[in-house]
Amino acid sequence: MADALLNTSKQAIRTKLLNDLPSADADGVSKLGRMAKSIGLEDDTAIETAVNSRVNALASGATTEELSKLSLAIKNMTAQSITVADTDYLAEGSVNLYYTDSRVDSIITNNLLIDEDDFASDSATKLPSQQSTKAYIASQIATKDNTDEIAEGSTNLYYTDARVDSRIASVGSSVVWNSLTDSLIPAVNSDGTTGIDLGSSSYKFRDLYLSGSTIHLGSAQISASGTGIELPVGSVIQTAAGTPVPVPSKVEDLSNVDILPEDETLSMAVDETDAGHGTSWKWSWNPSTLPYARDTILNQTQGPIPIYKGSTYNIKNFAANTAGGSADQLHKIHHKWLDGAGLQNLTAFSTSTLDTSISFPGVRSGAAMIGQKLDIVVPAVVTAPSLTAPTVSYDVAAGGGVYTFSGSASGNNPSIGPVYEGGTYTFNLDSSVSGHPFYLTNDDGTGFVAGSYVGEYTSGVTGSRNESGTLVWTVPVGAGGTTVYYQCGNHSAMMGSITVKALAVETDADGNYVTYLQHTQEGHKNSVPIKPKPALVNQMCLSFVDGKFIPQDLVDYTEKTASFKSKIEQLAVGQITAKVTAAEISTPTTTAAKIKSDVEFIANLNQQGELQVVTGTARWYAPFALEMQTIKGKLGTAADGVVGVVIKKNGISEKTLAITTGQTSADVSSPTFTMTEGQYLTVDITSIGTTNKGSDLVVQFKYRRT
Repeated sequence: MADALLNTSKQAIRTKLLNDLPSADADGVSKLGRMAKSIGLEDDTAIETAVNSRVNALASGATTEELSKLSLAIKNMTAQSITVADTDYLAEGSVNLYYTDSRVDSIITNNLLIDEDDFASDSATKLPSQQSTKAYIASQIATKDNTDEIAEGSTNLYYTDARVDSRIASVGSSVVWNSLTDSLIPAVNSDGTTGIDLGSSSYKFRDLYLSGSTIHLGSAQISASGTGIELPVGSVIQTAAGTPVPVPSKVEDLSNVDILPEDETLSMAVDETDAGHGTSWKWSWNPSTLPYARDTILNQTQGPIPIYKGSTYNIKNFAANTAGGSADQLHKIHHKWLDGAGLQNLTAFSTSTLDTSISFPGVRSGAAMIGQKLDIVVPAVVTAPSLTAPTVSYDVAAGGGVYTFSGSASGNNPSIGPVYEGGTYTFNLDSSVSGHPFYLTNDDGTGFVAGSYVGEYTSGVTGSRNESGTLVWTVPVGAGGTTVYYQCGNHSAMMGSITVKALAVETDADGNYVTYLQHTQEGHKNSVPIKPKPALVNQMCLSFVDGKFIPQDLVDYTEKTASFKSKIEQLAVGQITAKVTAAEISTPTTTAAKIKSDVEFIANLNQQGELQVVTGTARWYAPFALEMQTIKGKLGTAADGVVGVVIKKNGISEKTLAITTGQTSADVSSPTFTMTEGQYLTVDITSIGTTNKGSDLVVQFKYRRT
């Protein structure tokens, strides 16, 4: 009856709910549904309709959290009311008591645990505490923690020396531990699969001391001979390659002894003291070991410089940081896979560093100075790399009827290259080129007509006929092996050749890779074939030195073989008096001088590529007082005219040489003249062919020490 007094308020709340539900959010719907349930309106049709409509409206775009709230609203409208939902609504009775931690702890402490350190009680229903258990165990083992405190049983007996000695003695009469008087013999005969081992792969004896002289390994034996070892005939030695080779049966049998020469280790010096582009490097080195057989040279130009697989070369470059002589620029040196300008395609086994103190006897007066050090460590197996197509620039000016190049190439109308397929070559045309259209052509000049651009080459070319700016040429694949020419469109004399090669590492006639020691500019180079380690040569002797055979030449062999040296000296006195007197033989320095005077040396000066009329600047310096014996000129390709050469000593004409039309060599008829140490030779080319100018001139000098 009393509840009826609240009807007006319930109606008021009902009205408010109906007004708010159509605009409520998910949280509002949840709360309004719970309010309706709390006042008994969950079965009110109007309220249910309003909740249903608003839930349907919100459900399609609701989040998970919002759906949870909408679901709770529906639950509130549909759940049955109960007077009591859980124990939180119930008062505790006197029998079914609620759980508490303190009640459980009290039961465990008072009814289940016993806390006695000595375990005096004998309870079958109580558990000992951790504290009492630990205390009891500790008290029980306090005096029983080693075998001395435990009585010996009847099975696991304690060790005694007497027991061990007795056991060993019981194995056999041949074993007596304290004083072995017989052999240690296994109980089972060994046939390779039975018997016993002495140690194991994991547990090994350390050192083995034997007073006897023989070790038996199956049916073979190793015997002692003094401080050496004797191996039976038929024994083999395992090589590093894994191939067993027989042990020689006698000292004369060297068929299986490796007597390959050691890898070459050579320190070299290189310098540049001449003005001009494309001059030659000047090399110095001391003699190398056999069989490489390099003679001593000092500040001399060289042709190809071979290096050998597995060998090491240290090159000290004196021209990299300080100009010397008449040189007006610095010259670094690089080890490259390709001839030509630029720094692409350096070998991976060469390293260039700056050295604050390089020196070499006779080079720059032997003084120490800052320079470049190029170390080349040649692999035992050399593999040609994938090459990078070069990118090179040339600076081109015009004047006086010639194109003048600088930068990667230098000089008036120079022959340039080689250039390589796929490479990009840029000709930077100075403003002075105005009036001299620059283009590439296949015509060598014989078909030239001013303004007609005969034979113009345009493949891969942009900027042809430009008079300023650039001409850029990306060399097409397939162009290798040809010669292309740069040409002025208005003047026939303003031209030069360009050698084109395939992008590949060169090989010599023997199939060896050819590399280059080269400046960043064209022409300043030496070819460097990479050769296999040489084998022993004929007339080479083997000397037994420091316990091994070492290859020697006859001179070294003689010096290291006293009896042979004595016989040679006796023979010299008695039978070589026509060449050297006995008195001279008795004076070693005189004998040496006589012998040295009979040694013939060779030097070369050269101009590579197509010949040009030029006043030579490359110098060859006399390493000692000498007399010239022969002078020979050689051409790689004959000319259609006379190739005239003037040989100058210290800048003054000394000899002339003429290679006639169509010929590739000629000798100076009266070549003899003398030079003192430090005097120098240069070579001028005074005439060349017209169409076929000739190429690859080498002037070879043969001389003897005086």
